[in-house]
Amino acid sequence: MSSQRLLSPILLAIAALCGTRAVSAECSHHLLVSGYFSSNVVVFDACTGTKVRDLDSSGRISGAQAVRLGSDGRLYVVSEGNNRILRYDASTYAFVDTFAQLDTNTDPTGLDFGPDDNVYVASYSRSSVLRLDDQTGALLDLALPVGSGLDGADNGMGFGPDGLLYVPGYDSDSVLRMNVLTNEIQPSFVPARSGGLNAARNILFEPGGQTFLVTGELSGAVYRYRLSDGSLVERLISGLQRPTGMALAPDGSLLVLAQPNERVYRFDRQSGAALGSLLDAKDSGIEGGTFLTLLPNPTQAVDASQIGTQYWVSGPGLASGKTVALDMYSATGTVFGEAFDPDDVVRKRWGSIRFEFLDCDHARFSYASTGADTANFGSSGYEMVRILNSNAAITCRASAFDQVSGFGWMSGTWFNAARSGEGVFLEVDEDGLAVGAYFTHLPDGF
Repeated sequence: MSSQRLLSPILLAIAALCGTRAVSAECSHHLLVSGYFSSNVVVFDACTGTKVRDLDSSGRISGAQAVRLGSDGRLYVVSEGNNRILRYDASTYAFVDTFAQLDTNTDPTGLDFGPDDNVYVASYSRSSVLRLDDQTGALLDLALPVGSGLDGADNGMGFGPDGLLYVPGYDSDSVLRMNVLTNEIQPSFVPARSGGLNAARNILFEPGGQTFLVTGELSGAVYRYRLSDGSLVERLISGLQRPTGMALAPDGSLLVLAQPNERVYRFDRQSGAALGSLLDAKDSGIEGGTFLTLLPNPTQAVDASQIGTQYWVSGPGLASGKTVALDMYSATGTVFGEAFDPDDVVRKRWGSIRFEFLDCDHARFSYASTGADTANFGSSGYEMVRILNSNAAITCRASAFDQVSGFGWMSGTWFNAARSGEGVFLEVDEDGLAVGAYFTHLPDGF
């Protein structure tokens, strides 16, 4: 018998178990690159670096700086050259309106959204921060007054995970921190030239909320500082030519935009090790690159035809003799993707499942989901078989079944060929502690 014929039953079983097939995935994000001298923003595939489109080719943008996604589903683009804040639809990239026309010589660079829902804009020439009404774009006041100890507020301005506003000073080589609700200001939160910082440009808050990165355009470096007190942790990356914008790639690597060649380079975020370049923005018309923005890919719509009715429950249990019993729970409350929040997960008891092993490769499976403390799927059972010839199975078969000791041999993936898309993943340690995941289908009507 050929090896292909031997493999066929296994492959068919896996297909029945999974109830799906592999498909190539489109990149989950787009990367937007702002060009100051080219007065444009170009959209790239964040995984391959391939150009997708120009954001706007009408000439509205002049001196492109920060681009941020608002909670209203619109992209806010800072257009320094004509003192405007423009808005675009984040799902279509279509122009929406001019959100704000600022006074001449404001020279806006950075933009972010505050804890009070207002819009904050950094003014380079005035070394201040404007507070705009989030509905009308009207100027409310100067959140950071002129003469606050910062020189050249730049485009990396943003709110940290602590809700405080961080403003890089391009000409003061420093970072200011302030509480926009209490007006408390720390003008030298990162002191001038800390670690050699020269021309502070962009700020990127790192996962975990303990540190943040700052590009020093004229020092050719990326610095890591502590969020709690602004102290220098390390000079993470050196030897760059005029680094400006930063972003975290979908794979977790650090992306850094550098002039004058307008390349976006990839680095290991933890160590700063170089990983090559992602794209050459100059080839796509970018000159004077200033800012990187990572956005969910608006064209990556969920294909409803690929979504089935498969349903999962999981839970812990114990083995005793030749049986395993587990208490099973479902989870609700959060959603797939970028909006996933583990704190929103709500776990509810679904019922219980039980395995009674007939031999090393066969078991009687039963479930009980009835009563007030269950999902009321009902109660039933049927025989399951082991899907793969694993080490656990080989260990079990090495002796007579009634003489098998321990419980690790129970581990495996179990299914019934007549029940496509249904099965159990089971792990049991030698002491009998078990964990399992039962996947089945939703009842009719769901």
